[in-house]
Amino acid sequence: MRPQVTGRVVIASSVPAFSAGVVRVRLEDVSYADRRATIVAEASVPGVSHDPSTVDRVQEGAGTLVPFSLTPSRDIESDHDYAVRAWLDRAGRPPDSAELRSDRSYPVLTRGLGSDVTIVLGR
Repeated sequence: MRPQVTGRVVIASSVPAFSAGVVRVRLEDVSYADRRATIVAEASVPGVSHDPSTVDRVQEGAGTLVPFSLTPSRDIESDHDYAVRAWLDRAGRPPDSAELRSDRSYPVLTRGLGSDVTIVLGR
C-alpha cells in the first residue's frame, strides 16, 4: 500500500523574515534504532517567503503555512514505523546544515496514526 502523506509546515512568527527559501520534507522509515532512517519519499517547496509582521499571532499555530504532499516510492509495511521531518533551506545546503529544522518526530501511517501532519519550524 502507498498512502499519500499530506500536511503543512508552519514557519513560526518568531522566525525572522526571509524570501526565496526552500522547504524540504521527507517521509522516513525509522523502524530501526541501530541504523540510519531510510528515505521513503521527499518533496521540496521552492519560493517560500515569510514575513512575521503579517502573521496573526493570536491564532493557534500562527505562522506561514507551507502545504506539502508525499507519495511513498515503495509499499508501506504495517509493522514498520514512519516519521516526517522538515527543514528550511535558504542557501542550498544539505539537511545537516539547515538553518531551521523540525526538532521532534512526527510519526505517521502505521500503528493507528494518520496520514496528515503539521510540522512547526521555530518557536
